[in-house]
Amino acid sequence: MSDRQNATGFAATELKDDPDSLSQKEFSFPVQPIDGPPATVNVMLGLTINQGNYESARIDVGIRWPCQPTQEAAEQAYRAAKDWCESRIKVEVRSMRGK
Repeated sequence: MSDRQNATGFAATELKDDPDSLSQKEFSFPVQPIDGPPATVNVMLGLTINQGNYESARIDVGIRWPCQPTQEAAEQAYRAAKDWCESRIKVEVRSMRGK
């Protein structure tokens, strides 16, 4: 029996020295159905952006991607999760820079 699983991700941004600036977003979307108990691939990326004048901002993104418990499926899930994180961090950088 195939079970529909969701990948779950997050994006967080924060200006250094300003804890009130913390912004967090959560994401969830379906992945391929999985037979039996899933394996899980987790990928996280982070970036610190120099904003000049001794100020910086931090962006962190991550995702939990369920997959079949095989080496091939784990490698495919890793590539998909890494691509998602790289794409999401670019979106967050553009958003932070107002572009």
